[in-house]
Amino acid sequence: MKIMVNFNAKQPMAGVDFGSVGAGISIEREIGEGKSEDEIKALARHLYGVSRKLVETELGQLPNGNGTSAPNGHTNGRNGNGHRPVSEKQRQFIISLVAQKRGSGGLAALEGRLGKAVSELTRKEASALITEIKGW
Repeated sequence: MKIMVNFNAKQPMAGVDFGSVGAGISIEREIGEGKSEDEIKALARHLYGVSRKLVETELGQLPNGNGTSAPNGHTNGRNGNGHRPVSEKQRQFIISLVAQKRGSGGLAALEGRLGKAVSELTRKEASALITEIKGW
């Protein structure tokens, strides 16, 4: 059995209107048979945390629109089009729901259909997506 974790983030580019730079990571790990659901969830959370830290560190080394570094990949709590980005709770809930409803490959399929990572959604988009997923 394999477990796959993806994390993607964007940050505005210095001096470019509506431009951004993104970074992402995908980790795929083989896990042995006989693992409990709790062990798999713990491993997924650990891998996600590592992935997120690596991407945010990478983006934090780049200048933001103000010419300074943004260590968490966000500059003002809004994405490039002025809307509030998905909250951490919404993002986690979407990932959890998709895993429950569609299994391990569901998130990648959903992000492919959306054309962007769950972490790139606005709060409004995330809210609508949660309602949709609940109906699956």
